[in-house]
Amino acid sequence: MIQPHELPPPAKIKLMRLHQDAYDALALIRADNASASSLEDQIVRLRNRIDSCDPAKDVAAIKTFEDEITMLEEELKRLHVQTAARRQRMQVARQLVIQIGEVWLPRCPRGTNFQIAGSVKAALHSGESLPQAIERVRREIAGLDSEARQLRGAPVSSEELKAHARKMVAKLAGQGEPFIDGRDADKIIMQFPIGVTPYQFLAWADPGQLLASLDAKIDTLTNGRGVSTERKRQRLEELAAEILHRERVEEALIEQATAEGLSPLRRPVANPLAVLGLCIADARTKMAAE
Repeated sequence: MIQPHELPPPAKIKLMRLHQDAYDALALIRADNASASSLEDQIVRLRNRIDSCDPAKDVAAIKTFEDEITMLEEELKRLHVQTAARRQRMQVARQLVIQIGEVWLPRCPRGTNFQIAGSVKAALHSGESLPQAIERVRREIAGLDSEARQLRGAPVSSEELKAHARKMVAKLAGQGEPFIDGRDADKIIMQFPIGVTPYQFLAWADPGQLLASLDAKIDTLTNGRGVSTERKRQRLEELAAEILHRERVEEALIEQATAEGLSPLRRPVANPLAVLGLCIADARTKMAAE
């Protein structure tokens, strides 16, 4: 388990900044709530003044009060939208801090060799804004993640399944094989193991038929979608590397947008390695930390 203070200095500073983002958003929300409360009080006072007016004599005053109320209500709506955005920013920042500090770091083995990752090039496409670039990269990440999920759920190759089926049938056949006593020419004693199952008996009595049925079932299951265990492992490693690279590009774009005065939100599920700008030098602990 790694503690936040054990991270490289730039990563510690970044994590502290994420903490501060959540606190800053909370402070702004409180200020918004106070402003909203003040506006609501003003609206109530103006409505009370309208109620005290004579509709026949105070037409101009009533119109002035109603215009002020309309203006205050518009400001109140704007404030509510702003508060909702700040609340979302606070929630995302908190979730990301929790993900890093309470989920990811405790999973990292003691002695994980964190190092600062090299910078990545985050280029914009022609005519693309920073927010558009961030969304584009996120779509790429989602596509790669979808491929990885589908690959994890894909059956292994039919060849591997059939090889496993042959081992399984051979094992069942051994468990279902009867004991035969042929010492007496006039009487053959045959005794099956106690508790022998129909599968064990069939594997012993007609392994060819059982294997043919299993092979047909395996062909239906895989339907050309089977992937060898080794190929699945290799492709998943490739996808993990591609996703992490794109997440580093995403973080670089977010930092660039923030520096330009924009307020892009991070994803709470973003890879902490990308967010904190880290890589892992020790391959033995790399998988645990990723």
